[in-house]
Amino acid sequence: MEYGVNLWAVLTSVVISVILGTLWYGPLFGKSWMHMMGITQEKMEDMKKSGQAAMRMSYGIMIVSSLITTYVLAYILKSFAIGDASSAIQFAVLVWLGFIGTIMTGIVSWEGKPWKLWLINSGYHLVNLAIASWILVSWK
Repeated sequence: MEYGVNLWAVLTSVVISVILGTLWYGPLFGKSWMHMMGITQEKMEDMKKSGQAAMRMSYGIMIVSSLITTYVLAYILKSFAIGDASSAIQFAVLVWLGFIGTIMTGIVSWEGKPWKLWLINSGYHLVNLAIASWILVSWK
């Protein structure tokens, strides 16, 4: 099920997504994110100690999710014949604006979370989509 999609570009984008997520929710915004999610450092340490299998499962799910998202993004970029970086990034911003940013607004409006959490979470997805789109159209 390739459909003209560069699978190496997809896999590279997934690896970059994992690295970005590790940095984004680690040294860049990790402390703020944990605070807004109600996760203390002690709770995080307990989760690491007692939930190794659960954490591996979460990482596995996120990798598969990223793989699906990136593959579909590559397919859509190819279908719309978006072949240059500028257009790809513009497309990523529109996808983020129309789907991710608006859907994640529920975190604020229905779950009572702060807008700063929305900025952290949706910002990750915006940057991730932009990078993935750039990689996907740059690799021929």
